[in-house]
Amino acid sequence: MATGSENDLARVLQRAQPVASGGQRPETANAPARRSVGVRIDAATRQATVRGHAVSLTPQEFELLRVLVTGAGLVWTREMLLERAWRQDAYVTVRTIDAVIAKLRGKIERDPRQPAFIRSVGDSSYTFAGAD
Repeated sequence: MATGSENDLARVLQRAQPVASGGQRPETANAPARRSVGVRIDAATRQATVRGHAVSLTPQEFELLRVLVTGAGLVWTREMLLERAWRQDAYVTVRTIDAVIAKLRGKIERDPRQPAFIRSVGDSSYTFAGAD
């Protein structure tokens, strides 16, 4: 029998699976805005706000942030993030994740060297803490 947190994890992973139509999830058009403490993303309009201020993100940055916020609290390896955010993009490598994370931190963190939102876990994983 699955526990509540196993069911939650299964639902998050199921929603995060891209589909053949260019990586868009089928519910993106009707998706409610996702929130964490200080960060809000709206998948339908592809807009992000941090601490109430709009943040301009590239498509890669937005997709990565969407995956992280949707799976807040989960630990994501580079490979997992690559598969969830850019499965259809043959030019993106696992090292691209680090570069995009660095750009995202520069845009959403008060101090990118001591991030409150996107935190490193070990040498090759990340988590979205969602706390300011």
